[in-house]
Amino acid sequence: MQTADDLAGEIARLGAVTAGLSAAEPLRALLLVERYLAENVSPEAAAKLEALGAEADRDLAEAALRMPPVRPIKYVLQEMA
Repeated sequence: MQTADDLAGEIARLGAVTAGLSAAEPLRALLLVERYLAENVSPEAAAKLEALGAEADRDLAEAALRMPPVRPIKYVLQEMA
């Protein structure tokens, strides 16, 4: 695995996050962004990761709006005879 502080490692990390977004997996992308930002990446790579994280946040918000509402139902368990 490439280290976070070399160019190939940064490209690999950006590619992994982009792949998550392309695969419609914004939560996975956000987890990777958080993980990679904790590593020693360059300020330029950190800015790109933050932009990808914002895109993933938007994707999650849009998905939440498309979800059907969940309504609670009341149910009482009957005791067996």
